[in-house]
Formats: sequence, structure tokens, C-alpha cells
Amino acid sequence: MKNISIQVKANIAIAICILVTLIAGSATLFLLQQAQRDSVVIERVNRHLELSQKSTSQERNRLESNSMDLLARYQKTAQRDSKRLSVVVIAGLVAVSIILILLGLFIRKDFIKPAHTIQRLIRNFTLGNLDVRLSINKTDEMGQIEQLINDLGDMLKRILGEIIGTSGTISSFM
Repeated sequence: MKNISIQVKANIAIAICILVTLIAGSATLFLLQQAQRDSVVIERVNRHLELSQKSTSQERNRLESNSMDLLARYQKTAQRDSKRLSVVVIAGLVAVSIILILLGLFIRKDFIKPAHTIQRLIRNFTLGNLDVRLSINKTDEMGQIEQLINDLGDMLKRILGEIIGTSGTISSFM
């Protein structure tokens, strides 16, 4: 990724964030579907209980048995879904953590380190050391900035040389 544009890297990071958002949205939809299923099961159990109040003893036993079977099936499904959801949430948290770590490393490598190097070079320029140059090993935006700063150092050195040469010529006439 040495020669990939910073803009391309930023677009990749944005795409990854969108992907994580889509995964979180899918988990939310799953939760909504689960809540809807919960309400359907509760509604069925309540209907069975209402019918059992108005039924004969034999029908009441059958309805209560059906309600218990329905609740048992629902409980197994809910436990399975809960385990799945836990896995999705943990995987999402791990993915987000990895993305944040990678983004931090990306920012450090592509922005902070070159900025410190450029700062040291400019400090050398202000102290009068115009012979120091950056070693450029990238062609992205930061590499272009480093090249421009090297060019600036060359130009400053040339202009200073011309000024010194002109002042030497002037003082030889005096």
C-alpha cells in the first residue's frame, strides 16, 4: 500500500465503515424480526388461555398442553437465536476494534510520521542547514509534499548562494 493515494486509502476506510454499518443494520433487523415473532407467540398463548377459560375441561387441558408445547418450542428457538445474536454482536465488536486499530496505524504511518519528518527538515532549514533533504519513498500526496519541500530547500540554497555571490561581488568593488 506504499504507492496508493491517501484518497484511495480513505475511500477504502469509508467502505469498510459502511460495511460494518450494514452488518449492524442486519443485526438490528434480526432483532426486530425476533421481537415481532415474540409478540406473535405471546398473542397465540393469550388466545389459548382465553379459549381455555370458556372451554370444557377436556378442551382446556388440550389448549393448555398446546400452549405449553408452543412455549417450549419458542423457548428453544429464542435460546438458539440469542446464541446467534451473541456471536454476531461479538464478531461485530471484534471487526470494529480491528478496523479502528488499522485506521489508527494508517493515520500514524501515513500522516503523523511524515509530518514529524517534515517538521524536523523545516527546523533544519530555519537553523540555516539547507543541505538536509527528505528521502522520498512514496508517490502519494505526502510523497509529493515531501518532494516539494526538498525542492524548496534546493531553491532556498540556490537563492542564498546567489545572494552570497552577489554580496561578495559588491564587497569586492568597495
